[in-house]
Amino acid sequence: MDITLDSAVVERRIIPDLDATAQRSLRRAKIVCTLGPATATDERTRSLVETGMDIARLNFSHGDHTDHEANYRRVRAAADSTGRAVGILADLQGPKIRLGRFTDGATVWAAVEHQSTTVPALTHTPRTHGGVISFAARDIGERLGATALVAFTQSGDTVRRLARLHTPLPLLAFTPVPQVRNELALTWGTETFLVDPVESTDEMIRQVDTALLRLGRYLRGDLVVIVAGSPPHTVGSTNLIHVHRVGEDDFTSAQPYPGTNRRRLDTEELQR
Repeated sequence: MDITLDSAVVERRIIPDLDATAQRSLRRAKIVCTLGPATATDERTRSLVETGMDIARLNFSHGDHTDHEANYRRVRAAADSTGRAVGILADLQGPKIRLGRFTDGATVWAAVEHQSTTVPALTHTPRTHGGVISFAARDIGERLGATALVAFTQSGDTVRRLARLHTPLPLLAFTPVPQVRNELALTWGTETFLVDPVESTDEMIRQVDTALLRLGRYLRGDLVVIVAGSPPHTVGSTNLIHVHRVGEDDFTSAQPYPGTNRRRLDTEELQR
């Protein structure tokens, strides 16, 4: 029997709990928990979410679709009520075929590698438009000593491009799409925020200020590098890098900050 699991509609926009968020900001890895009979209550599922579960794994090798749907809905309810982004991993059972016996593990690895495809290194030089913008934003943030990289995304693509660069800077992802936020829960080193849709980049930056100052980890005047698309809410429109000081009204001005040479950088300037 096939089932369709639709994400609950989120009517309100939530900034994550401050204390829990501060603790989670110290780690880049993601916590994956397999749900089973021991966690099949609303209270225990919520406890996992509050403790730091990023991904709920549903093992389809056991149980039936009714059980998994119930677990799915418990996770979604707990995530929505706590303001946490939690992804759900449906682990489907595939065919199990024994091809033969191997004398040692090295032989197994050699056989796998011989048939594998080449995977580009995390440090590869990007060639696509979005990849180049993300690479430049990482470079600017690290060279200027920024306190964070901030990305606005409709699909999650820009955030994943930044994450694969494994920058030491905190990576903060803002999206108005609940499903995208939940999917980004599995992305390395990413902290997510669900925000209202906006019509201008100025509104985006105000959302950044509100969220960062509420977190308590960032102060007015802290430098952040923002990656976004203009116009907003357009998939695949990443074309803007903005160097911003938290709490300062530098939204529309292209003039240098007083006493510095920091100013808004757009795609045309980066290509010169």
